[in-house]
Amino acid sequence: MIKQILYTVISLSFLFFTSCSDSEDVSKEIMQIKNLSTDVVSMSETSSFLEVVTDIDYVDFGYLRIDIHSKNDDGSIWDVTHIYHDVDNYAFHGQFSIPENTFGEYEVIIYLADKENNIISESIDIFIEP
Repeated sequence: MIKQILYTVISLSFLFFTSCSDSEDVSKEIMQIKNLSTDVVSMSETSSFLEVVTDIDYVDFGYLRIDIHSKNDDGSIWDVTHIYHDVDNYAFHGQFSIPENTFGEYEVIIYLADKENNIISESIDIFIEP
């Protein structure tokens, strides 16, 4: 009888520990980039900025990286990366000055990384008028 109980306890313990997800897997499953949106806001005829807004979910925040680059191979003058090590209330709202004479189709890519360097990304295209 004791042998049977001991066998059952060991079997259940083994099943429990082998079925548990690795903490990295759990962290990556919880990480999300949601409601990503962009907008070009003109301040004047010569000044405008790109507004990037998104909601994020994470367990152990590492960093948030924003890449903005042209989708055309025309040697565009705007190719930029920003890295943030702190965000407020699971949301990001960034405003980036658009250099003069920048126009065409651009891609905005957001990378979210946790402290274990698990990374997810989301991208959105935007057209900047001349």
